[in-house]
Amino acid sequence: MKKFTLNVLMVLLIGGAAIFLYDHFIIQDSKTVLSDKLELKEEEKATPQKLASIQKELVHEEAKEIITELWEGVFDAYNDMGEQYQWSAGSNPPDFSILRPELLPFATTRFADGPLKESAEYFYCECDTPVFPIVDFDIRFTIHENSNNKLVISTIEFGDVINNRGSTAYFTAVKEDGNWLLDGLKVVDPDNEDMKVTEEEYRSYIQKTGMQANIINEVSQNGRKIYILAYEDARYFEGVYADSTEIVYDVPNEWLPEEYQKEATANLTGNWSIVEGFDGNLSINQTADDSFDFNLHVESGGHVGDIAGTSTIEGDTAYYNDAEGCILEFSISDDAIKINESFECTYWHGTAVAFNGTYYKE
Repeated sequence: MKKFTLNVLMVLLIGGAAIFLYDHFIIQDSKTVLSDKLELKEEEKATPQKLASIQKELVHEEAKEIITELWEGVFDAYNDMGEQYQWSAGSNPPDFSILRPELLPFATTRFADGPLKESAEYFYCECDTPVFPIVDFDIRFTIHENSNNKLVISTIEFGDVINNRGSTAYFTAVKEDGNWLLDGLKVVDPDNEDMKVTEEEYRSYIQKTGMQANIINEVSQNGRKIYILAYEDARYFEGVYADSTEIVYDVPNEWLPEEYQKEATANLTGNWSIVEGFDGNLSINQTADDSFDFNLHVESGGHVGDIAGTSTIEGDTAYYNDAEGCILEFSISDDAIKINESFECTYWHGTAVAFNGTYYKE
C-alpha cells in the first residue's frame, strides 16, 4: 500500500513538472516568437519614419488650410464692408469701429488694432497698387515654425505690370482659446531676400493667371537667373528675374534661343509711329535679312525733320550712318523700335525736334 502511494505521488510530481516546463518554456517561448513576428509586421506597416512622413504631410496641408482661411477672411471683411458702406479714402473714409468686429474672427486684437487698422484707409483708396501682397499659397507655402500654438509660413508675390518687382511675405498665426488667428504679416523686398523662384513656380503662376506665354529659355546676367518668356506665337518676348520676378521688357536678341532670334528682326516692313510729345513716322521696307530701307519723318510746331537711307541689322539692333556724321541706332523688339541719334543728326531736323524715341508698329 505504501509502495502504491509513493508511485502515485511520483507520477503526479513528474506530470506537474512536465506541465510547468511545457507552459513556462515552450508555450511562453512560442508567445514571444509570435509577439516578435507581430511587432515586426507592425513595424513593416508603419515605421517611425513613415509615420513622421505622413504626419508632416497632414500638418503641411492643415497649416495651409488654416492660413488660407484666415487671410481670405481678412480680405473678405475688407471687401464686404467696403462694398456695403461704400467706403472711399477720399469721399467716405472707412469706419474702423464697423470693420473691426468683422476682422476679429480672423485676426488677433493686436494685429487688428495695429497693422490692419493702419492699412484700412489705404485699402479703400482708388489706387492701382494693392495694400496687401497678392499671394497664392498653392504656388509656394513654406513652413518656418510649427507648434501647437504658433505657425509661421512664407509665400511669394510675383511682380506684374503695376508692381514690377515681387516680394516674400511671412504670415504668423497663433492659437487663442482654441482658435487660430492671424497675428502678423511681414513683406520682405527682394533686395533683402532672394525670392529664388523656380521655373516650376513661374510656370504655375503663368497657368493660374491665364497668361498666354511659355518659358522658352533660361539665361544668366551678372549671376542672376532670368527666365525668357514668349508671347503670342513668339511675336513678343519678356524676361523675368528669378531673384525678384522683376520684368525685363526689352529682351536682347542673344537671350533668345537660336530658333527664335530671327523673330525680332523679321517682318519689319510697315509704318511705325511715335507718340512722345511730337509726331513722327518711320516707314520701313525690308527686302533682306541683314538690312532694311527706311524713311523717317518728325514734326512739331512747324518744325520738321526728314532722313532716309539703309540700315544694317546686327542681332536685334540696326545701324545707320551718313556723310554728315549722323548715326542712328535702331533697337528692335517685336512691336517697337527705339531710335537713338548722334548730335550730328541735328543737320536733318534742327534743334526743335529729334528722331529719338520709341516707334510702335501701326
